[in-house]
Amino acid sequence: MKPGRFIWGLAIMVAGALLLGASLGRLDWAFLLSLLQLWPIVLVMIGIQLLLGRSKPVVATVLMALILVGTVAAAWGLWGTSWTAAEEQTITGPSAAGISQGSAELTVAASRLTLQGQDIDTTVSGTYRTRPQLRVEQSAESGRYRLEVRPRGESWWMPGFGGGSKNEGIHITLRQGIPWDITVNGGAASYELDLTNVTLGSLQINTGASSATVVVGPNVVPGARLDLTGGVGSYRISFPRSLSITVRGETGLTSLDTEGFDAQGGGVLVHRGGGSALEVSLKAGVSSIELDLY
Repeated sequence: MKPGRFIWGLAIMVAGALLLGASLGRLDWAFLLSLLQLWPIVLVMIGIQLLLGRSKPVVATVLMALILVGTVAAAWGLWGTSWTAAEEQTITGPSAAGISQGSAELTVAASRLTLQGQDIDTTVSGTYRTRPQLRVEQSAESGRYRLEVRPRGESWWMPGFGGGSKNEGIHITLRQGIPWDITVNGGAASYELDLTNVTLGSLQINTGASSATVVVGPNVVPGARLDLTGGVGSYRISFPRSLSITVRGETGLTSLDTEGFDAQGGGVLVHRGGGSALEVSLKAGVSSIELDLY
C-alpha cells in the first residue's frame, strides 16, 4: 500500500470515528466544529502529497501523519480554551401577569441548550455564554408572549469561524402554567429539554447532527404535538404513562427502541394511558431514537 493512501485512509477512519462518537453522545459536537476551523490543513496535506508523494513517500507520510495528529490536538485546544472570552448574558422576560399563551423559537449553533419550567415571576428567564453572540427578541401583546433566540449573522450554521470559543450553552426557564409552543432549530448541538413542569402546546425539534434528551410533562393542551426532524444523531424522549400517545415515524436507517408502546402497523405506535392525547411525529436519518415511559 502506498504511504499516501494509508494516511488518507487513516484520516477518513478518524473522521468517521469522531462523527460516530459525537452521534452516540461520547464527544461534544462543538469539538468537531473546532476541527472544521482548521480545514486549510487539508490543503497543506494535499500539497505535501503532490510535492513529495512520489520522490520521497516516506517523508511525505511522516509529515502528513504529524499534521493529522497536530490538527486533532489543536482542535482540542481550541475547543477547551477561548480565543475571545464570551461574557455571560441574561434573558429576562416581562411579568407573567396577564400572559395566557407563550411561544419560544430557539436556534442553537454548536452549543448546549437546556430548557425547563418553573414557577417564576416572569414569562422566561435565562443565561447564555456562546460564540457567536445571540440575538434575543421578545414581544408581548394581547396576552400572547413570543421569544426568539438566534445567533447573530448569516453564518450561524458554521459558528466559531473568525475567532470562536467553547460554547458554554444556553439555559432557559419557562413560566410554569402558561401553555407553550416551542420550536428548537439547530445544527451540531446537544439539547436537554426537561418539560416536566411545562404545559405543552407543541414542540418542534429541527436538527442536523445532534443529540437530544426530552422529558415531556403530564400537562398538555388539547391537540398537542411533538415533531422531531433530525439528521445524524441520538435522541431519547420520555413520556408520562398517564398520556395517550400516538407515534408516527419515517425513520430511514434509524435504530428505534420503544418501551411500553404497541405497534399498530404502518409505522404507528400507540400507548393508551387514558389521559390527554399527544401526537408524535418522528422523521430522522441515520439516528438512534429511544422512546420510554416514566
